[in-house]
Amino acid sequence: MYEADARFGYHPGRCDASIAGLRQQPYIVKQLDKVDPAALRDELRRYCAWDEPELANHDENLSRILWLACADIVDNPQAD
Repeated sequence: MYEADARFGYHPGRCDASIAGLRQQPYIVKQLDKVDPAALRDELRRYCAWDEPELANHDENLSRILWLACADIVDNPQAD
């Protein structure tokens, strides 16, 4: 993901609209389309931030993992 896109998706305040916009980017759509729903649920479960009914929604999970990726890129710009 481009750093500018990560900063667009992770910022002070609500990021829902920004994440929804990023999810329209063709290169992000292509990546998210490859994500296995069960593997994504397992990954998000590790954060202990969502309950099982919330984790059952794959579309929302895709937004969650995209937001987390944006946060990681913004907060850790030197990480590989």
